[in-house]
Amino acid sequence: MFGLGAQELLLILILSAAGQSVDAVSLAPPSDYFQTRGIASDFKSLADVAGREPKTGKDQIGQLMALRLFGEEAANWKKDADYARGRKVVEDVAAGRIALDKHGFAKKYAERALALADGKNPPADPAPGKLRDEAFSWFPASATLVGALDTRLVGSPQSTRIGYDPALFKLIPKNIKEEIYKHLELLGNVQIDRVAFAFAQKENRNSEIYVRVSGKVSRSGLLELFKSLGVETKEVKGPANESILVHDPQNRPPVVAFVGDTELLLVGYENNQGKHGELIDKALAIRDKKQDSVAKGKLQADLVKVPDKACGLLLGSFPDDLKQVLGFVLGAQPEGVAAHVTRSQNALDVELKLAATDAQQAMNMVKSIANQRDNALNALKMIPPMPDFPIAQIQNLLQSIQIQADGSTTRMQVLVPDELMRALPKAAIQGLSGRGGLPPAVEKEKQEEEARATPSSRMSAASLRGTAVPRRLAALACGLGNL
Repeated sequence: MFGLGAQELLLILILSAAGQSVDAVSLAPPSDYFQTRGIASDFKSLADVAGREPKTGKDQIGQLMALRLFGEEAANWKKDADYARGRKVVEDVAAGRIALDKHGFAKKYAERALALADGKNPPADPAPGKLRDEAFSWFPASATLVGALDTRLVGSPQSTRIGYDPALFKLIPKNIKEEIYKHLELLGNVQIDRVAFAFAQKENRNSEIYVRVSGKVSRSGLLELFKSLGVETKEVKGPANESILVHDPQNRPPVVAFVGDTELLLVGYENNQGKHGELIDKALAIRDKKQDSVAKGKLQADLVKVPDKACGLLLGSFPDDLKQVLGFVLGAQPEGVAAHVTRSQNALDVELKLAATDAQQAMNMVKSIANQRDNALNALKMIPPMPDFPIAQIQNLLQSIQIQADGSTTRMQVLVPDELMRALPKAAIQGLSGRGGLPPAVEKEKQEEEARATPSSRMSAASLRGTAVPRRLAALACGLGNL
């Protein structure tokens, strides 16, 4: 039995891109799409699909898949009897003469196909601005914890195949793939470039929570998807007379707002009872520079220290309940965090600094992290060999973690290889596909470890579950599940 649905698989497939900026169409092999959906995929038929105006989401997905296949099968395409006609169609799309979409997906895919056919590197996307400058320009100066990831800044070279591992799709049953493709055809192509969040600590559980997702999506496709899911929305005009699509579930945050075709906002107070929609107005006022943003707030001094080429960051102080959780995990409660991710050759370089109350607490965190790393390495030694499970790569990653105390600060650095990030999604699909639980040796060790657990350790875990921590963590996630 396959225990994963379309939504979980889409998340795993996104992770298989190893941090690269990908759109939805790049997550599946074109040949698999055409075969699963029963669409002819000879080059003559593909040329007809590629040159068709993308009036619906299904039209757009078919067009982009066709353009991808031209590029990825360039050697065979150039031998085809219909190559000249097909190339003229692709050239017209690339030049903007036919079959364009609002966000330029078709033009980009056509340019890529032509480059691969001519043995050239595909055109590079324009570089975005600095993450620290752009990610938080909609968030308030009162923010006490912020984080962001921009996949466009990861900078890993693209190959002739983008964003997916063909082997992953061999593990997915046809009915699940059909569900994935139906979602894509309903919505049209989607690209997520950046995700950012801010948490502004307030008293009496009135903390403000903001999540901003930047990218490209079809508004008409969104409306169709919402209708199919029974999600009620209303359209309003923003302060700049822009169209905003709002879903407000009333006392069940988050309030969701699609601003134009490129920005998604999820906002809400920590307390369910409140006028959550007013935070949309606040975010737009900050965007329009009518109120100060994070760049002029409490985190200003920390933001300017973030490297120019950082593709990810986490800055600020943790909420009290989250500090409690981290105290159990780290052996001491961190007062603050400053972390960033940059691209190095074939890997992501992660640097993390945790502020402690004093040097002894910083050393306690070092010891706790080192101890958990050693425990993980010992556990990995007990796992029997499994096909495609990257045990050796995970062991190398754990062994490469550098940890040290520097006064009252705990510092950690690790390189996360692209190869490992690409291997983990496939392992996840295999491990969660419902084909059995833990290997016998691991299950036996797990039972023995539980039997050896002291009453105090079991009590600590139980008491942790009973605290307000889960509520605060749910608030930090901004109730995404409510949508």
